[in-house]
Amino acid sequence: MKTAYDILTVDSGKLTRVETTPDLITARIRVDQMAQQSPKTYFIYCPKTGSVVDEFRPKISPAGELTPGRLTNRTNYVNP
Repeated sequence: MKTAYDILTVDSGKLTRVETTPDLITARIRVDQMAQQSPKTYFIYCPKTGSVVDEFRPKISPAGELTPGRLTNRTNYVNP
């Protein structure tokens, strides 16, 4: 059985769940899609283990604008 993953972001200083995905691959795809529309920090959280497994931080362009960044794997994590 696959584990669901939550996509979280910080909104107005509070950690907010954006959506839940059925697996880690789908979560990573969705974060990439969301970051294209709204570049900000996103976290992929596994409720089963209680840990953040990936985070996505935007880059700041030379003009000072936020641009989509890159997903960073926080651990050598495999889908439980």
